[in-house]
Amino acid sequence: FPDSSSALSELSDARPDCAVVDVNLGHGPSFEVAAARRDRRIPFLFVTGYDREGIDPLFSDVPRIEKPSHAAQVVAAVARLVV
Repeated sequence: FPDSSSALSELSDARPDCAVVDVNLGHGPSFEVAAARRDRRIPFLFVTGYDREGIDPLFSDVPRIEKPSHAAQVVAAVARLVV
């Protein structure tokens, strides 16, 4: 999704098995999409250009892949979420 509002809107209509979340969806760091996923108990991971210090401490337990990344890394991480 290109921004937080469209990601949150879709979440109100659907319940995915897991999610890949970018911390920056166009307007700087935002954790509202991650918080919504956590509230709904949807497993997720971050794929982001932010290092560990750029992630809100509330999400320190969430797997994180730094950009640039390879598709194989993301696929493997998603597979671990849904097992």
